[in-house]
Amino acid sequence: MNKLKVNFQVKYIVLFLLLIAIIGVIIFYLMNKYNINFTFTDIMAYCAGSVAIMALIYHALSLESQYKFHQENLFLTRNQYAYDVSSKFNEPHMTEALQFLSKIDAEKEKYFPDKKVQKFLDYIKENPKDRQKIVTVINYFEQLSILIANGHIEEKIIKNTFKTVFISTFILMKPYIDYSQQENRTIWCNFENMAVKWNE
Repeated sequence: MNKLKVNFQVKYIVLFLLLIAIIGVIIFYLMNKYNINFTFTDIMAYCAGSVAIMALIYHALSLESQYKFHQENLFLTRNQYAYDVSSKFNEPHMTEALQFLSKIDAEKEKYFPDKKVQKFLDYIKENPKDRQKIVTVINYFEQLSILIANGHIEEKIIKNTFKTVFISTFILMKPYIDYSQQENRTIWCNFENMAVKWNE
């Protein structure tokens, strides 16, 4: 694609050079016809000025091509990084954490009766390993949200991959997230913002 663009640019430059040459011939022909004095130095100055203008135009087009190439390369890199990051979701410790999350979802009235958090707090106090499983999933989504917010990974890919589990995890764990944010208002706020955005 970039090669095609560069070829077009070269064609335009050649055409512009021909146009400058033709205009130069016309100008000097008219000057000669109407007895306007000009010297060889005037012709050389015209040619030198034309070449300088063309050089500036060529470098401007070249910089634009380089910029577009780097933008396309960045887009591809971001896409690849998004796939690499999302593949970590299938690691064994994450699978185990998601299974526990599914168990909580199936018995949410047991852990969050009337959407209150105290029963869940009592449970994770006695079962710190299960708390770690939940924190692992929420932290993973928080990191994804930070990467998206800062433009390091492609949001569309992550959204297509995780939207359902992302939103359902946030809704399920909202009482615990709200409780945690009472102690630290910035904790998991990126995850919350992204989940709310995707759920609109």
